[in-house]
Amino acid sequence: MNDLESLVRRRLVEDVWSAGNPDAVDAIFAPEFVAHDPDRPGLDGPDAVKRSVVAFHRAFPDFEITADDFLVAHDRVVWRWTMSGTHRGPILGVDGTGRRVAITGLSLFRMRDQMLREGWIHWDALGLLRQLGVLRAEGV
Repeated sequence: MNDLESLVRRRLVEDVWSAGNPDAVDAIFAPEFVAHDPDRPGLDGPDAVKRSVVAFHRAFPDFEITADDFLVAHDRVVWRWTMSGTHRGPILGVDGTGRRVAITGLSLFRMRDQMLREGWIHWDALGLLRQLGVLRAEGV
C-alpha cells in the first residue's frame, strides 16, 4: 500500500464514511471540491459532503462500508466499495422501511496536495430503491 492509498483509506474510508464523522471531511476534501454524481447532483464542496455523510448515517444507523478495491495512479484514486445497513430514516425521499440493504459503488477522485479536488461517483441508487421496496425489479 502506498502513502496516498493509506491516506485516503484512513481519512476518507475510516474517518469520514465508516465513522460517520462530518468533522473529518475538511481534512481530505478541498474547499473547491467538485462532485459528479448523476444520482445526487449538488454535492460540491466539503459542506455538501458533510450533509451526505450525516444523511446516510441517519438513514442507516448501522451503516457499514468496505473498501473492496483501491487503485492509485498519479493523481487519481479509484475506490470500489460496498455499503450496507438497515434503513431506519429518510434517504432519497424514502422514509425508513426497516429493510436491510447492500449496494455497491465506484468512486474516482482527483487529488492534489493530499486533498480530494474532484470526484466521479457511481453507485447503485436504482438497486437501493428496489431493495427499499420503492421500485420493482422487472425483467428486461
